[in-house]
Amino acid sequence: MKRITEWSKEFAKEQNKKFVRMDTCGKNMVLINHYKNCGFNFLGMHKLKDSSKLQAHYQNADVCFFEIEL
Repeated sequence: MKRITEWSKEFAKEQNKKFVRMDTCGKNMVLINHYKNCGFNFLGMHKLKDSSKLQAHYQNADVCFFEIEL
C-alpha cells in the first residue's frame, strides 16, 4: 500500500491535483488504521447519497473516506 500511495501522490502532482482520495466500505478499524499509517487522513464514515449506479457492496453501506493533501 505504501508503494501505491507514493505512486498516486506523484501521479496526482503531475496531473495538478490537490488531493489523493479514496474510500472503502465498512467499519474495519484495522484497515482504517492501516490507511492512516500510509499517510491518509480519515475523513469519517458516511452514507452515499446516490449509490444506484455503483456495485452491490456500495448499496446502503457505510463508506469510509480518506485523503492526502498534496
